[in-house]
Amino acid sequence: MERLNYDLTSFEHVPLLKNEELEEGVFLCVIHANRIPPHIGISINGKFFSLKAKGKDVNIPIDRIVQLLHTKLIAGLFVKLNPSLVSEEKVIRVFNLLPSSIEGKQTCLGPIIEIVGAPESVEHIGDLLAYLESDESIIQRITLNLPTGFKGIPWYSLTEIKQRIEFLKNDKGRKNIP
Repeated sequence: MERLNYDLTSFEHVPLLKNEELEEGVFLCVIHANRIPPHIGISINGKFFSLKAKGKDVNIPIDRIVQLLHTKLIAGLFVKLNPSLVSEEKVIRVFNLLPSSIEGKQTCLGPIIEIVGAPESVEHIGDLLAYLESDESIIQRITLNLPTGFKGIPWYSLTEIKQRIEFLKNDKGRKNIP
């Protein structure tokens, strides 16, 4: 049996039909949802934010992110959150205070944990989603380009996260895409 960090089969999810579905509201954006480890960012009112190994995305139109996912056939999971959980001002404030890329023990999940007020015990995207489910903060799950038979976010360790970050930081030949 496949070990999952987040089992999507337990929940209803719908495919992304129109980019406009992501224009209003707050969404956690899991990019490369089928890879180990995936990447996470947050979108609020059509603007995307994420901390990456070689930079950070601030106020990127969500249409650009969706276009990239479509073009490169990247698996995406958009988790719509209760709008009272997050304010646009808080997202902007947290990302403005971040360094220009991941440093030290940071991961892409760190700013998201701070923004949604999750406990420090959250170490994986699955932990965060489980916390938000228990808090009844998840409204909807929207998917894009998920492979056939996709059951959820694969299990991964903190060591694999650090290894991936180091690989991306040291990789000179590739452009760092989210």
